[in-house]
Amino acid sequence: MVESNDSDRPFRASELLGYPTQKPLALLGRVISASSNEGDLVLDPFCRCGAAVIAAEKLKRNWIGIDITHLAMTLIKNRQLDSFGEESMPRVIAEPVSVPDAEALAARAPRVERGRADEQMRLDEER
Repeated sequence: MVESNDSDRPFRASELLGYPTQKPLALLGRVISASSNEGDLVLDPFCRCGAAVIAAEKLKRNWIGIDITHLAMTLIKNRQLDSFGEESMPRVIAEPVSVPDAEALAARAPRVERGRADEQMRLDEER
């Protein structure tokens, strides 16, 4: 017999934020717990509503959340504030809110030349 737990249940109504790929916090918590330790880094490159970063914060993981829309960034900051308070607000590195802002951010992003990246990978493999 398998015992039921929170991750077997559907979403709590308060969790639903309108993102079609959103996962329940309890499920994400189980995945993060099984695949990392306290203090490890969790990366969510398409964080949308921030469910994975909220689950990571609850489990005392460091995290990086990336999304393309400033609406998602605002939602994540508000969820973080509501869930953990002012002291745990994330440090935002960049938050473009217009096309010119995004272009300026892209222009200052570091670029890696293809040949240099290949050479670094070869050196890493030799170690």
